[in-house]
Amino acid sequence: MAGSAIRAMEEYNLRVSRNLRARQIELQSIVAMLTESLTCIASASERSASRLHNIEKQLERASDIEDVRALKLRLAECLEELRDERNRQQEENHKHVAGLTSGLERSRRALTTTREHGTGLDPLTGLPERGEAERIMIEAMAEGRSVFAAIFVVDRVASINTRYGYAAGDQVILMMCQRLAQGFSVSDVLFRWTGPAFLLLLEREEAAIQVRSELARAVGMRMEKTLQIGGRTVLLPVTATWAVFPLSEERSVEQLIHKIDSFVAGRVSVK
Repeated sequence: MAGSAIRAMEEYNLRVSRNLRARQIELQSIVAMLTESLTCIASASERSASRLHNIEKQLERASDIEDVRALKLRLAECLEELRDERNRQQEENHKHVAGLTSGLERSRRALTTTREHGTGLDPLTGLPERGEAERIMIEAMAEGRSVFAAIFVVDRVASINTRYGYAAGDQVILMMCQRLAQGFSVSDVLFRWTGPAFLLLLEREEAAIQVRSELARAVGMRMEKTLQIGGRTVLLPVTATWAVFPLSEERSVEQLIHKIDSFVAGRVSVK
């Protein structure tokens, strides 16, 4: 009986020793995977970070080799998601940088062309004028680029001019110009179209509905301009009515310009 007990204890100790060695190997493998994926964790999504935290807690409570192996599989899946997320963000960053570079170059060419041709810039806002916008739209349509033309008509400018003078109307136009210039990417090009209207050319790969949502967020906040007129303070709302026209949906630039001008005329006539 003593001999049997000794052999049973030896077998038990052997199994425990093997189990410990197996756990050590599995834990070393986990550490290797964590080291390999360390550069990916910084760009991980919130969901992946939460999964890692849960795995960490379960790893502390794991006592059986099968538990450790199951957690290893879950960790491998989580780390693979982290690597995929990192690669996706890298691709998006590369596209964004390329878009910014292209847009800045187009903006530079637009300003250079207006100066070379003597058309100059709008004296009130300093923006390129309508002729340059038309030229860029012709170029974009010929090249098949995914460009959207967004027209903004500042509301009630005619009424403000009549009641408070043209200087007040100019201040309202300038405030809207600043909002549009600051609310979008530096790769987007803003023009003074005609009267109280601005044209913004955006190059986007997204669908038109997404571009409209972007515009709504950028110009949706209510603005007000405080002016001193004739010894009294006047608070004027600064808003704009806008529309978006994808160049890809138009047969010609002439047709697009006609639609834009019709929209502007319809809004300017509204008191």
